[in-house]
Amino acid sequence: MKTYRAFPLLVSLLLAVLTACVPQSDTAAPAVPSQSAATACPQGCATPTVTAVEPSPTVTLSPKELAAGQRITFWHAYSTHAVPVIDQLTAEFNQTNEYGITVDARGFLTDDQLRAAILASEPENYPQLILADSSQILALAEQQALVDLSPYLLAGTAVQANPDITQASQNLTLAGKLFAVPALREGVFLLYNNSWARELGFTAAPASLEEWELQSGAAFNANIFLPNKAARGTGGWLFTSDPETFLSWMGSPAQSAAWDFLNDDEFIQTLTRLKSWQENGLTWSGKNTDPAGYFVNRQALFVTVPSREMPEFLSHLVALNMPDEWSIIPFPLPAGRVPIGNDYGYAITQQSANSQMAAWLFTAWLLDPQRQAALADAEFAVPLLPEAQAVWLGRAGYPRLAEGAAQALPGSGEFPMGSRWPILRQILRDAVIQAMLPQTTVENLPGIRDIMTQLYQEYGN
Repeated sequence: MKTYRAFPLLVSLLLAVLTACVPQSDTAAPAVPSQSAATACPQGCATPTVTAVEPSPTVTLSPKELAAGQRITFWHAYSTHAVPVIDQLTAEFNQTNEYGITVDARGFLTDDQLRAAILASEPENYPQLILADSSQILALAEQQALVDLSPYLLAGTAVQANPDITQASQNLTLAGKLFAVPALREGVFLLYNNSWARELGFTAAPASLEEWELQSGAAFNANIFLPNKAARGTGGWLFTSDPETFLSWMGSPAQSAAWDFLNDDEFIQTLTRLKSWQENGLTWSGKNTDPAGYFVNRQALFVTVPSREMPEFLSHLVALNMPDEWSIIPFPLPAGRVPIGNDYGYAITQQSANSQMAAWLFTAWLLDPQRQAALADAEFAVPLLPEAQAVWLGRAGYPRLAEGAAQALPGSGEFPMGSRWPILRQILRDAVIQAMLPQTTVENLPGIRDIMTQLYQEYGN
């Protein structure tokens, strides 16, 4: 494993201040204790050395002098399973850092809660450090509320020491500027019942959409004549209307600098496939919101589970005594498409040079591969930096599942429309639900896209 090196740092004295504001909210979301909090940082975590790059000859303060005694606030949306880990890490930093920095961490549990808290805060009351997904990062960057971290990489030899950082950061940049240091990637996973598939005559997971349809059809046919009438009509994929799942079936264009999602031909084709699967019994809708029971009872050969719901799902499988072997597999995608993931990064807000330095020192400390691996393991997410990913694979609580997760989210696709994704997400959810209504036909699908486009033009700008 390569030795961790912190990025050199540029302290900016000329920072734009965002003047637009809305009423402040001080309602905190409750943190739920983890059932199995991982050890936050095993022995061997390195405390990085951070080198400051002076922005002008008149500024001669060292990082330690700038950050000395600073108290900063850190907002994040780690899931309930990862909250005890980030809390433990924050407490460790507060007790051991040589700068006298104190970090107050506040968790919001979901991206929507974090987004609402930011929208309800005046810029001068933003936390000094935020861990957020790419759409939130880009929205804050557009408001000129974040520090450009590009100089951290461009000054000195940081890029030469860690050449993977540029690739890992691409979904957190705007106009060539880096507004967050890459942390982890979450996504939706496709879970596959290997044991049942073998009994159906398949020796390997589907590698293409055609193979997927063949296996789903076999599962449907296996259940259609079961004595248990409740199981008839099941067998293939347990349908979900989540926009993230739709995107996981659609994929992002490979090597695309800009994604015109609403005019992407693959959008209609993916809706058409979903409709065809519904009509031919390859997918079905359950009444229970928990997919674990359907998966255990062989009513679904495939189920989808988001990253942050994975720990709960695994515990349900254990409680239900899942007898079959199963695995995480990549979504089979059309040619020329790459998997979709939701990238998260650490962003520093534009406040005083002292608080920015303190936020950076804490961020650099968190970026130790051992610490990032501990957080990713608890979050069931994939670390974005290769060094941390290697540690994560070696220490993961579920090594085989971690390997499957790493294979399921290797691409660089990001949610479409950048900072406008939260708006598009609501419109897309309604479109998928509308497309899957019994009375909707394939001929209606282009009209649904037209309505989506109209709504997005009205509310997305």
